[in-house]
Amino acid sequence: MKTNTKNVLMFLTNGLSPDIRVEKEAISLIANGYDVTLICWDRNNNLKKFENYKKIKVYRIRTGKVENGKIISMLKSLPRFYIKAICLAKELNKTKKFSVVHCHDFDTMPIGTIISKKINSPLIYDLHDLYSSNFQNKLLKNIISIFDSFFYKIADKIIIVNDDFRKLINTNPKKFVMIMNVPDSEKFSKVTSKKSGLFYAGNLENTRDMTYVLEKYNSKIPITIAGDGALYNTYNSFQNKSVKLLGRVSHSQVIEHSKNSFAIIALYNPRYPNVKLASPNKLFDAMKFGKPVIVSKGTTMSRIVEKYHCGVSVKYGDFIDFQKALNVLSDTKKYSTFSKNARESFEKYFNWEIMEKRLISMYEEIIK
Repeated sequence: MKTNTKNVLMFLTNGLSPDIRVEKEAISLIANGYDVTLICWDRNNNLKKFENYKKIKVYRIRTGKVENGKIISMLKSLPRFYIKAICLAKELNKTKKFSVVHCHDFDTMPIGTIISKKINSPLIYDLHDLYSSNFQNKLLKNIISIFDSFFYKIADKIIIVNDDFRKLINTNPKKFVMIMNVPDSEKFSKVTSKKSGLFYAGNLENTRDMTYVLEKYNSKIPITIAGDGALYNTYNSFQNKSVKLLGRVSHSQVIEHSKNSFAIIALYNPRYPNVKLASPNKLFDAMKFGKPVIVSKGTTMSRIVEKYHCGVSVKYGDFIDFQKALNVLSDTKKYSTFSKNARESFEKYFNWEIMEKRLISMYEEIIK
């Protein structure tokens, strides 16, 4: 018999170092009387094996160093993570008596399925992105899709990050809860500084390649890029007075640059399903600080930007179209309108306080 109906067990395949979305959800649950235990994967063998992080009980499993971005390396170590995670979850449940199993993304669902059946607890599938689109191999994509369909059926609730995911999932629509990756309203204020120019923070990878902009860019409005990845060296070769590369920086530094930017850029290639459907926190950070955004046409982000009139959509790969967007933003009247709409949209629709209510309401429903 359960001794505490508010004990939550989460699974995650990174080390929470950081994972802002996971952290926000866990902290919100704790603030509403839940006890949260997180079993995650330390793929670099450099984090604490256990810590009480912001009241989240974090257990990190090591399986040897996993090469970043190497699928084969990850697939070799994943079974060991699964076995260790299942054993640890069973051991912790002897005293915790978990009442909810919460899985972050597809690759934790095999563990969550086993544990939720074992302890007879509801199962939440927190769908951060479309996992199958991370792979090029058609056979592997199909296998993942088959398992995903099974997980959609057995999950008690499915958390999606935006409305566009509803169209992709063939299951009971009552299972869906939309919880977007948005910031909270704390310390919200109008920010007028524009000293950082255009700003991008995130992975430097082929699915969001900005080479076509950087190789020709020469403007009084500088572009500052924060992040690391396969395209780092390519971007580094374009550094000049107009292009600055920071490398990987802390979340607090990302926020500081976002606050002081002229505009945020998120040029994602719509050919890739995962980035086409993305609604990343950079978009909503921009709204919070009243900053216009430049995004790619044909993406979920462009749908949001166009609906709430808070930025400009451009054709991906078209430098001339990008320049036109800068000209639009250089119009003081248009810039002010975008800025005003961005702040208002954040206050009305895209802040964490709204998402937290949905999260807690979902938990209350499945625990009952």
